[in-house]
Amino acid sequence: TNAASVGWLRHSEMKHGRVAMLGFVGYTVQANGITFPWATSENGFPPSEVSPPDQWDVLFPEGKLQILFFVGLLEFWSEFAGVHYMRGGKPGQFPSFYYRFRTPGDTTQATLFGLPVPELWDPLGLIKNMDGPTRTYKLAKEVNNGRLAMLGLFGYFVESKVPGSVPALTALNIVQPYSGEYMLAFSWFDYFDFFLERSQFNAPSTVIKPF
Repeated sequence: TNAASVGWLRHSEMKHGRVAMLGFVGYTVQANGITFPWATSENGFPPSEVSPPDQWDVLFPEGKLQILFFVGLLEFWSEFAGVHYMRGGKPGQFPSFYYRFRTPGDTTQATLFGLPVPELWDPLGLIKNMDGPTRTYKLAKEVNNGRLAMLGLFGYFVESKVPGSVPALTALNIVQPYSGEYMLAFSWFDYFDFFLERSQFNAPSTVIKPF
C-alpha cells in the first residue's frame, strides 16, 4: 500500500543517513590519524598512515566477516522484532532487545537471554520525554544531517578516486588517493585465496617419495 511504501522510504532514508553520519565521522577521524593508543600495527590493527579504505582492504577476512555477521544480526532483529515499520511501526526506530512474548499487563523487562543488553534506540531515555513538536523538529534535523553526511562521504570517495575533483578537500589535503574498488569491499576472490592458502590443498605434501 501507499502507507507501507512511505514507511519503507522513510526508514531507508533514516537508516542510510545514520550509516553515512557514522561513516563520515569515521573517515574524518581516520584520515587525520586520530586513533586509540593501543591501535598499533603490533597489536594487529591496520597502519594509521594509510587511508581509511586502504585500512579496510588490509583487514583479515575473518575480521570483515565478524563485522558483516554482527551487522547482519542487527538487521535481522530490526526486521523481525517488534512492529514492522511497513505495518504500523515507527520508521527509524530500532526494536527493543527485550522479549515481547509476555502475558497482557506484564510490564517487567527481562533482558535478552538473561543478558544485560543496552538499548540501541534511545538508550538514555531522552526521546520518550520530548513533546510532539520537539520530537518532530529533532527528527527533521537528523534527516537533514544524514543527507548532508551522505554528500560529504561521497565527496571523500570522489576525491580519493579523482584527486582535485573536490576543491575544498583538495585544499585541506586530508584525503589520500585510493586505487582500490569501493564496490568490492567483500571480494570473494580474496576470501577464496585466503582460505585456500590455509587449507590442505596448499599444505606441504606428506607423500613418501620412492628412492
